[in-house]
Amino acid sequence: MARDDGQKDSPFGWIQNAELMSASAAQRRNADSARLVAQAMHQAGVQPEDSVALIGHSQGGIVAAALASDYADTYRIEHVVTAGSPIANHPISSNTWVTSVEMDDELVAALDGTSNPANDHWVTIRGTVTDGDSDGLCTGRAIDDSDGPYRLTHDLKYHEAALGHALDLGSPAVQQHNDHFRGTIAGDYVGTTYWQGRVAHHTPGED
Repeated sequence: MARDDGQKDSPFGWIQNAELMSASAAQRRNADSARLVAQAMHQAGVQPEDSVALIGHSQGGIVAAALASDYADTYRIEHVVTAGSPIANHPISSNTWVTSVEMDDELVAALDGTSNPANDHWVTIRGTVTDGDSDGLCTGRAIDDSDGPYRLTHDLKYHEAALGHALDLGSPAVQQHNDHFRGTIAGDYVGTTYWQGRVAHHTPGED
């Protein structure tokens, strides 16, 4: 979920990042990126009583956390999974389960300046890159570099490896979260849709 294409009218950028991490609920809720995803959910036909799971990497995870925090009266967001996202300060209700995956030396995930809450409904999986062969290892799992070498641990490949290794280790907490997530998305597959939005700039005096 969520991708910055580098264009000036993109709703996903550094300005929106700052809004999404604001202490103000109104500012988070009104960030262009959060409003775009909420609008896409509405247009996709998501109903208030539907079970919703959100997954996001980097800024996508911040959007997911903002929706879970500030759109809880609109949508039933039961589980959020983030990868490399600074979301520790988001006031996510205990009704929403949160699975966060972060790398030890990752700058982006540390931008919130604090550790994630630790409770039954919020689990943080931390991955560590070890020195080894040229491919590198992430907490016991080789990084898939079939698309080329990956050098930054903020890349999603590292988070996928960290999550996979945590499941391999048989952590009861991680397994419980995995089971809850699978239960949230259980159902019949209907289809996949892609949404794209742009920020419309209005010049004063224009009708």
